[in-house]
Amino acid sequence: MLIIHDPDDWVTEISSHTCEHHKRQPWDRSWAGCTCSGGISQRRATPEEKAENIKRRLAEEERRRQHMADYDAGRLKDVP
Repeated sequence: MLIIHDPDDWVTEISSHTCEHHKRQPWDRSWAGCTCSGGISQRRATPEEKAENIKRRLAEEERRRQHMADYDAGRLKDVP
């Protein structure tokens, strides 16, 4: 089965919450009352966000294409 997925249609949102104990004492790793949390989710992009996603993706594709062309032409040395 083929699932059609357009990454430009989605926006990733990252959320985090630091509990009061770790705000005050960030070095204290283990505490039984810790309520720190984090999350990653995706939602549908607005038309403006979708346009920005497309613009960002095309710029990255062009950067990669240029890098490969430079590498193939021998213009890059010791690329990590």
